[in-house]
Amino acid sequence: MDLKEKIRVMISRFKILNKEEIEVIVEKTIVDEFEKGTLLLKEGQIPTKCYMVVEGCVREYIIKDGEEKSTAFLWKGIHLLRIPMIANLQNIIGNA
Repeated sequence: MDLKEKIRVMISRFKILNKEEIEVIVEKTIVDEFEKGTLLLKEGQIPTKCYMVVEGCVREYIIKDGEEKSTAFLWKGIHLLRIPMIANLQNIIGNA
C-alpha cells in the first residue's frame, strides 16, 4: 500500500468527513519523508503545517538542564495538528 492510500485509510476513520472531503484532503496532501533526527518544530516556532505519522515514530522532547527529556512518542495514525491548522483545513475543503 502506498503512502497516499495509507493516508486515505487513516483519514477515513474520521466519521465527520464524507468521501468527497476525504479525497480532497488526500489529493492536497504533500507526502514528505524525514530522516531520523529531523526537527519538525522548534520551541517557540509558530506551526504552519500539520503532520500525520504514516510510518515510523516521532519523539517530542524538551531540553532541561542541558539534557533531552522525552515528553511524548507519536506513532502511526497520530496527527500532529496544531490549532492554526484547523482553520486552514476548512479553507482547503471549502476551496475544493
